[in-house]
Amino acid sequence: MSNNIFDILGGKETAKSLPAESGVFASSGFVGQGRAYRLQRFWSAEDVAEYELPYEEFVDYNRRGKERSWWYYFQDAEAADIAYKEVGGQYNTDRVLRFELVTATVKNLRGDNWGQTIGADAVISILTWKTTRHQFHMFALPALVQALATVAGKIDERHWHVDEILDGIRDEDYTDNLEFTLIGDAEANTDDVALFDQVLQACDGDIDLAQKVCLGLVDTPPESVAHLAGKVRIHYTRSKLWLRREALWKSLGEPNAQAYIPIGYAETDYAKEFETTSKDLSELLRFSVEEWKQPLWMRLHIVDDPRMDSVYGDNKRPWLPVVTDIYLTEEEAEAAVDDEITNNQKDAKPQQQGNDRARRGPPVPETWGEDARDDWVEMFSDQKNRSGHADANVNDVPMPVIIKLARTLSATPEDIKIWWQVE
Repeated sequence: MSNNIFDILGGKETAKSLPAESGVFASSGFVGQGRAYRLQRFWSAEDVAEYELPYEEFVDYNRRGKERSWWYYFQDAEAADIAYKEVGGQYNTDRVLRFELVTATVKNLRGDNWGQTIGADAVISILTWKTTRHQFHMFALPALVQALATVAGKIDERHWHVDEILDGIRDEDYTDNLEFTLIGDAEANTDDVALFDQVLQACDGDIDLAQKVCLGLVDTPPESVAHLAGKVRIHYTRSKLWLRREALWKSLGEPNAQAYIPIGYAETDYAKEFETTSKDLSELLRFSVEEWKQPLWMRLHIVDDPRMDSVYGDNKRPWLPVVTDIYLTEEEAEAAVDDEITNNQKDAKPQQQGNDRARRGPPVPETWGEDARDDWVEMFSDQKNRSGHADANVNDVPMPVIIKLARTLSATPEDIKIWWQVE
């Protein structure tokens, strides 16, 4: 691959199908080779191939999921709408930016319980869509821009991150307050922006403190804004992820944090309001609208959507893609994984060795390391007890529960099954 990261782009958006093999995504922090695709998506329990429609799988559409529970991805939006109506799809059709890694290329994969691909997608919506704007605008897009800007040498400082989730988070930590601080309160308005700025000034520019005051989480707020404590909604433009995006955009020469369209790509007067004026940012935004002629080596995290109303089914959350690193070569990707393993081993807390270790159970997951056995045992036991199935035989535990624990603990489903049987 060329050392010029921009060589992989193929001009204005061209329809590009997903890899033919179907698969599911199941974890976070995967280092592998993959692409991003702009596609039209909908969910259905019906098999499109069973209907008399002029669309062929692997040509006009692909699907991801399992029997009678599929996400369909069409290259053409009109075709997706027709198929959606014909088969009785659910949740509407959405334009999404989907990231997929080819499982066979993943360098830090453990076990063999994965599908052919690993991926997740973010709905591409306008900023006034309160329920989905964060998926693309506060997760997928700034993460991709940050990773690309770094590898292209445009920045040397990390402005955007979502460490609140990537550093590890329990189910009970997903709360309204986490949602409001990370992505804002959907009910906030411009009046709340003005009030928040008053609080922020009284807090000497401390965003964390200002947010806590607005949420009523500070016992003794600044006297000048004490009357506002717990009474101000956090607008999305005052949320942590948006402010980090704003800082990233500024570092690339774009003063308008709402800009997300590359130069020359706006097709309407309304769209021109969101077209960047920064050449540096424009080059990076092209990766979200153009076909990738070839895959990139990257580290793809798959995270839970923090919006409380996004929960569906048995306490499930949509998964969002977060690319934190781009590598120019396979060797760089391998080196990153090797460094990670080395650092994990150095950071692991020394534990008792020998027979006592063997007596306490099977090998711990590779991502933890044998020296972190006590930490693993404690965390696994805690998560198992919280699962609601602690007393069940492993064969009776629903697979979604197994997968969820694997993701939470950075392990494989097979690791979870093995340890479930340990007394």
